[in-house]
Amino acid sequence: MCGICGFAATSRQVGMGNYNMRSLSEDRQVTATFGPIRHTLSLDLQGTGGGRVTSDPAGIDCPDDCSEGYLDGTSVTLTATPAAGLCGARPSRSR
Repeated sequence: MCGICGFAATSRQVGMGNYNMRSLSEDRQVTATFGPIRHTLSLDLQGTGGGRVTSDPAGIDCPDDCSEGYLDGTSVTLTATPAAGLCGARPSRSR
């Protein structure tokens, strides 16, 4: 194990081929590359009503797709739209 500021990884995890970090007899330079941090936002719709919840930026369109990953720091706005006839929503009518 290689511990640098609390980071522990095997050689395979940091791309050093088949070296085993525990059995090296000399110093080796190790480079660790970390990708962007993503957080998953998941919705759990409950109740007997209907409607949709969408997100901005796009990604969530619940109840069909209720989970999406967003980059760390992304501000996500959720918009709930009740089904026609619920919560004072009125169906559109053509005359």
